[in-house]
Parts: sequence; C-alpha cells; structure tokens
Amino acid sequence: SVCRLSAMLENKLLGHNEIEPNSPFRMLDADQIQRLIRYLGAYMGSRAGSRPMKLRCANELDVSWQVTSLAAEIIFDWPRVFHTALSQLQTLSAGEKMGLMGMFRHAYTYIYKGFPEANFAPLREAFESWLAEHWKGGLARRNRRLNEDLLKSVRWIPGNVAAAELGVSPARLKFLVKEGMLEGQESVSSTGRSFMVVRRDQLLEIRAKLAEEMPLNEAAERLGLSRARMRQMLRLMFPYARRINDK
Repeated sequence: SVCRLSAMLENKLLGHNEIEPNSPFRMLDADQIQRLIRYLGAYMGSRAGSRPMKLRCANELDVSWQVTSLAAEIIFDWPRVFHTALSQLQTLSAGEKMGLMGMFRHAYTYIYKGFPEANFAPLREAFESWLAEHWKGGLARRNRRLNEDLLKSVRWIPGNVAAAELGVSPARLKFLVKEGMLEGQESVSSTGRSFMVVRRDQLLEIRAKLAEEMPLNEAAERLGLSRARMRQMLRLMFPYARRINDK
C-alpha cells in the first residue's frame, strides 16, 4: 500500500492522473493528498496524543513510516479500514459517556474544518456513514455539522428517545436490555451519570411484543378478579409474568 501511495504522489507531482482510477481521492492534488496522509496516519492510530498532527522529526523515516503506512492501508482499502479504525477508537473508551469531541477530539472537527474542499467529500461521507451504523454516543440535533437525514437514520439512539417511542419507562427499557430482548449499551459520564443507547432497528419488533402485554390491574379487571386474588393465581395463570419495578 505504501508503494501504491508513493506512485500516486509521484504521478500527481508529474501531472499524471491515470494511477488508481478507482480511488475516491483521485481528484486530490499532491498537497491535498499529503494533508490527508498526515491526518489519517496521525489521528487514526490508537496512540494518538492531543495534537498528533504536530509531529516532531517528521522527516525521519522511523517517525514518518508509522504515519504513511497507516494512511496507505486506509486509503487503499477505503472505507473499510477507515471504519475499522474509528470503531477501534470507540472501543478504547467503552463504558465512558463521551460525545464526538470527547471521543475523537479534533479528529472529528478537522474533517469539516480542515478539509472544506469539495474533493474531500468522500472523507466526510465515509465518516457520517460510520456514525449512522456504529456510533453509540447519541447525536444531538443542535449539531450543525451533521445533516438532518443522518440524525434520522442512525442505528443507535439514546435510551430516553427509545423509551418515549415505545411508551415505556426508562426502568422498563433497562429491563428489556437486561433480558436480552433489546440490544443496548450503557456508559457512565465523568460526573457519574449513566447513559444508555439502544438499537433503533429493533424497536418495531419490541413494540409489537409490548402490544401483547398488559399490566396486572388490567388483567385482573378483565378477569373480574380482585388484585389480591390475582396475585394468588398469578404464577399459575401467567408463569412468565415479570415484575418490572417497585410499582
């Protein structure tokens, strides 16, 4: 991949554009490709610091090789390796409540501020497709960098949004996740607050299952039984009934 990347740069410098015709970045000039290499090679590594693009001794091979080799693997297996790198960065912070800035730092904002040219559209599109499929931190509608269609299509949504769509309490939602009926993930913020996200595409099936259930009071009323009598017969009549919370 590094050899292919070197050939691409050489041809750009010589004014030839026939190399790598299927690359989404074939329209970039030599300067733009080098900016992309520095970004991908510096930010997508698991050991990236707070300012990974400020490389010391970048002209030395043992420093530049780590950047160029990672960037080359990402560019020539696009967008699969790019998505893999983003998922690995997310996994490093599993269990912690973080937004996009907290998770990716300036690697997130740089996609939009550092690459404003139209030729970098494949980079922004690949990032947003990963967000829709894999991001588990929740997305706020006030985020103006992301288009509204993306916010409507994300696979993972906040637990409070899912609970509202299902018409259940947050406690019931946690019960559904705990029982394995709904796939979810819970994280904790730096202040100790818990935050849950669940799969949006599973809500329709869960909603159908919930429509088949009824609370104890309604079941007792339909059967013409008192609540005390209903409790006595509950295990016999409804062996799979579950108490969701103290109520």
